[in-house]
Amino acid sequence: MKLRSSRTILVTLAMALVFSLPSYSQAAFPVIATINVDIQPFGAATTPDGTQVWVANSGTVTVNSNKVTIIDVASLTEEPGKITVGHFPEDIAFKSDGQTAFVTNSSDATVSVINVPSRTVTQTVNLPAGITFPFGIALSKNEKKAFVTDLAGVNKGVAVLDTADPSHVTTAGTVPVVGFPGRPALRVLGDEMLVATNDPTTNDPELIVIDAETKEIVHQLVLHDHATAGPQGLAVTPDGHFAYVGLFDFTSTAGGVWVIDLARLRTVKVINTGDPEVFGVRATPDGRFIFATNFSLNQAVAISTSTNTVVSRTSVGRNPNDIAFTLDSTEAFVTNQGDTTVSVIAIP
Repeated sequence: MKLRSSRTILVTLAMALVFSLPSYSQAAFPVIATINVDIQPFGAATTPDGTQVWVANSGTVTVNSNKVTIIDVASLTEEPGKITVGHFPEDIAFKSDGQTAFVTNSSDATVSVINVPSRTVTQTVNLPAGITFPFGIALSKNEKKAFVTDLAGVNKGVAVLDTADPSHVTTAGTVPVVGFPGRPALRVLGDEMLVATNDPTTNDPELIVIDAETKEIVHQLVLHDHATAGPQGLAVTPDGHFAYVGLFDFTSTAGGVWVIDLARLRTVKVINTGDPEVFGVRATPDGRFIFATNFSLNQAVAISTSTNTVVSRTSVGRNPNDIAFTLDSTEAFVTNQGDTTVSVIAIP
């Protein structure tokens, strides 16, 4: 009798938990604007004050661009004039004071340093030898270092920049991350830089944890039986407890979003987003959702961090790449690399 009562209580509590979770549908994550940014976009980032979204206009592989477009968040329109940087700009990072931005230029193997108020390039930093196609960029907790991943580094996959003085940015060595690492992400908890790449022995996806202060690799975790999946986007929840890695699989078999418990350094699950070619992965500022881009299906996918399940798939432009958010987590800006647009999605 006592056992039956306990089971009844447990079932009741479980049902209450299920029914208390919010339910979503694609209608709850509609596209509310499509902004033409003139040239094929790649990466995107929101300014620290939340008033603008900057978009790296990469152009195409055969016809590179060298521009950055600025979107006004209040009006959801492109601001006049573009910033000229290096060729095939891919990723953007800001210092928290909003005065300096950094842009990776893949075809030039450089990073452009931009004075944000004047919107002018103040320095072009040549990356160390062996760093040939810079991809993602992220700043350390104290913002004195920037970590730049290289899509073709092979054995020198991450360059480090000394960004303590924005008026004089210098190179500060490399971290021996092998393979072809995707976008990095900072885990503020512990001041760790996370990078996803492929294990050199098995080619399986691998998470690399770097101590941002010492630049030393301190942890590694391999996702086995996914040798055809290349890591691309990477996001860390604001509380620093979990990482989400986008897996891009050209063979259409082993893609998805890899969820990692960072405290225990173990795999939680691999989420099937409906497309094996997952490119961008970002966390909303409030931590409720992870957004991932289904590159071949032209979708932006919302994943609930409370259940690690897909709650919405929203059709966007062609070949969506990256995502940026408003600071209040009510809108997502999705760059569509296969055309010249940015889709703006309302977040409930």
